[in-house]
Amino acid sequence: MFTIQPIAFKAINLTVGTLAICASIAQFIQVYSNYTAFLFSMYGFLLSIPIIYLEYQIPFYLYRYSSFYFSFLGRGVLYILLSGIISFGSILNHVASIVAFLSGLFCIGLHFIPDINEPDNFKIPSLGITIEDDNAVEANDNFEQEL
Repeated sequence: MFTIQPIAFKAINLTVGTLAICASIAQFIQVYSNYTAFLFSMYGFLLSIPIIYLEYQIPFYLYRYSSFYFSFLGRGVLYILLSGIISFGSILNHVASIVAFLSGLFCIGLHFIPDINEPDNFKIPSLGITIEDDNAVEANDNFEQEL
């Protein structure tokens, strides 16, 4: 079975997220010269924040509304999209775009390897219901029927 250390996924995600946020901030100053690049920077910034946030905490609502953050294929397509969004401007933007594009290709490649283990932050967050809670509900139903 092919395994990649979870620290490698964390490093890739934090690198891409940080570079994309820095490149988006660098594009913010182009509001007067290139309004399209400014709008792209806002989209890039908004798409990059959850990449870093997911390395530390997994909110349930994010899985509900944007489940592409929780699969290799979704992350790969997102990274390639981000590479196109943040590619305007300085050399920092071009470097960040290349890193995001290569990371996207890497993630898409990992999607097609069947034996790869997904990192912990790709797993669906639980609703807090466990087997013990289910038994408690069943015991409560039995108690109500006795009354």
